[in-house]
Amino acid sequence: MVEAGVPADRLREILAVIVVRPPSGTRLLGQLQADPGLLTSGTNAMPTLLQRVIAALLEAGATSVRLPRCAGCGLERMLPERLDGHRVCSTCKKRAGTRAIICHCCRRERQLASCVGDVDYCGTCWRGMYGQAPAIFVAAAHGLIPSLDPAVLAGIFAQLPAVPGRRLRLALEVADYGADWFAAPARGAALFGVLYDQLTHQAPELPPACCGHCGQHRPLTNVYEGLRCCSRCYTALRSQPCDGCGRTAPIARRMTDEARLCQGCAKALPDASDTCTQCGTHQHIVYRGPAGPVCAPCRLNAQMDTCTRCGQTRPCRFPGTPDAMCEKCRKRRETCSRCGQERVVATRDEHGAPICHSCHHILEPCSVCHRHRRVVGRVKGAPLCEYCYPRHPVSFRDCTRCGRHAKLKRTGLCDRCTADDQLATLFPPELLASNGSARTMLTDLQTGNPGTIRNAFHCHRAVELLRTVLATPELLDHEALDELGPEYTTRAVRALLVEHGLLPARNLPLARFQAWIPTAAQLIEDPGERQAFLQFATWKHLRDLRSRTEPLSGPLVTSRRRELRIVIELLAWARHRGKTLATLDQADLDHWATTGAERYLVGGFLTWAHINGRSQPLEITRPPRTYLLAGGLSDDHRRQVLDDVLEREAIGPGTKLAAALVLVFGIRPAQITRIRLCDIQSTGGTVEVTVGPEPLLLPVPLAELATGAAADRTARRMLAPARDHHWLYPGAQPGTPLSAAALVRRLAAAGVLVAPARTGALTTLSQQLPPPVLADLIGMHLATAVRWRSTVAASNAHYAGLLLAAEESPTAVLRTVLPSASSTAQP
Repeated sequence: MVEAGVPADRLREILAVIVVRPPSGTRLLGQLQADPGLLTSGTNAMPTLLQRVIAALLEAGATSVRLPRCAGCGLERMLPERLDGHRVCSTCKKRAGTRAIICHCCRRERQLASCVGDVDYCGTCWRGMYGQAPAIFVAAAHGLIPSLDPAVLAGIFAQLPAVPGRRLRLALEVADYGADWFAAPARGAALFGVLYDQLTHQAPELPPACCGHCGQHRPLTNVYEGLRCCSRCYTALRSQPCDGCGRTAPIARRMTDEARLCQGCAKALPDASDTCTQCGTHQHIVYRGPAGPVCAPCRLNAQMDTCTRCGQTRPCRFPGTPDAMCEKCRKRRETCSRCGQERVVATRDEHGAPICHSCHHILEPCSVCHRHRRVVGRVKGAPLCEYCYPRHPVSFRDCTRCGRHAKLKRTGLCDRCTADDQLATLFPPELLASNGSARTMLTDLQTGNPGTIRNAFHCHRAVELLRTVLATPELLDHEALDELGPEYTTRAVRALLVEHGLLPARNLPLARFQAWIPTAAQLIEDPGERQAFLQFATWKHLRDLRSRTEPLSGPLVTSRRRELRIVIELLAWARHRGKTLATLDQADLDHWATTGAERYLVGGFLTWAHINGRSQPLEITRPPRTYLLAGGLSDDHRRQVLDDVLEREAIGPGTKLAAALVLVFGIRPAQITRIRLCDIQSTGGTVEVTVGPEPLLLPVPLAELATGAAADRTARRMLAPARDHHWLYPGAQPGTPLSAAALVRRLAAAGVLVAPARTGALTTLSQQLPPPVLADLIGMHLATAVRWRSTVAASNAHYAGLLLAAEESPTAVLRTVLPSASSTAQP
């Protein structure tokens, strides 16, 4: 509005080139919003960044904006210098520094060119002394360091930067202040520090160059209050209280209201993060160019250059300059004071000696647990290990927002406030205003565990996908979510949206199977056979799966997919032999049946094809069932495994209960995961679990595990724990139980191998229980129970008595014939 003569596109180009740092741009925007007259007033207090923007606008044809007026000459121009608290141009600054003096050499009144101590020199005399600098230095230094030969001193002086004026000034300063500087090297100039480091290699009697503030022998990289100091002291001395977290730290950003923020608080500001245009992740932005915001890793990877140290082409700091340096060379390497190898310095000891990363783990007895561990903190000099320090009261402070006394982050906020800020970045205000389910979801997540939320935000891909879906209401659909990525990348986000009502529930195994059928049908070349395949898969398998009320298990859908794959193999084999489904005869089918395993699975398809007039009457014989192998783990071995599982406190009650059901009763993991909360009944001090037609009375130790498992049900979900109220073992998807494969892996981690454990338990039970009783109690099919009975071939003369008792109480029979059930389950 102020400068309408410059097109908006041109204005954006100018700002993109000049304002490259987001904090500086934000601060300038705040200043202009508070005082828009800065653009046209020409005030002397105008920020330097705004001066550069106005200068570029004037070159682009602007007429309304004005540069600031110099306090010295009164002209409107760039004011890069300061004089007596006012901004002035370079000419006025230079003119103010010139004065008439009596030259020390020629004794004439001339303009001052240089001054060393109290001695003034004119320009002619100063330039005439350039050649005398080595002689002046050697004479002065040899008197202070008699052990060094004058030729050595001249050689060291010749290695200094080839700037005549700086060399001459150093020689004169050594002649004037050499005694004080060699006694306390921190008082010397910056170039003297370079000279002194070279002299110490030739003269060991010289004292080490120690920091002028802490007195430790460290690299002196800075100057503060006239003394050369190390980087630690320089940072500490320049630190100020942060207005965000209250800690004393270097100030990284100043806000428009003059608030000072440390680096951690500055990075936590909302405008400091954005979606990177290179990698697409939402993180801290270090550069905003014409192409958009760029994060730190992408910014560095884009700066390719040849490293001036190693000579390799890599991402470098300061690309395009003589100081280009890759990350590997940028990290300074020194000889470690402990291992003696030249490595990157990780820290330094109390004397300033370098310590590498391999040696810097200082092991001391912890003052709390008294174990030798790595020291990460100290309280009044007492060491604390990495386990005790986070729990010590010294690591807890009051949150700067809510006042909660807890362990704070670098932003000065507790876990709860940090999690709330992270959640706020996910939900756009428009979605919260229009969608009640989104408001309920945000409220539920804000009352959840903040640690779970913070850990979930480490999964950048899932969080970015959730942020994209919530920002685009059109994507709140299962079909649209399918197009954003494969199922394994959208699984966690889909489960979260379904659980909180933003997406309707969907049977994922059925949906995947339904989408797989037409894809698999494309492998069939004949159109008629392809149509027959689609009809059979739709009317036989899809209709059967849709009619099931309980959530579908993975193995059930996998078996249907396996059957259809074998049908495709049969049709491809017939086509290769010049046959079709209609011309395939029994001899061809018998030949094909010998070419692989599980060929009998095509029997259902062949029967359906004959009924629908698509093939001849064909039959394929299913191979006889293999005999069961009795044996497995012995009773003593199973008792030992169960005792070990029950004694381990790290294992949850749900895993312990599943291990007991497998080891004692031989129940399949697929049956265990299908146990609902209503299947566990507690009456009169006893607990029963229903796995088959009859309830199974649990011994006292197992009853306690069942109660504990029902009270402590956890499932791996994104941002919040599971909210399912039906299953004893909730799964990763809402409304579905844990998969049998996941339970098998969980038991294996606890030391329970399911196959030998079930075989041993069923071998023992089949010897002691009649097949009808065994089938009713553990949910086994009667035919399978008979097969187990036949396999063990155990004598059971009291079968009739057991059967009569089973009609009254099947569980009582189990307790009488399996006394080890109670003893085995003792913890």
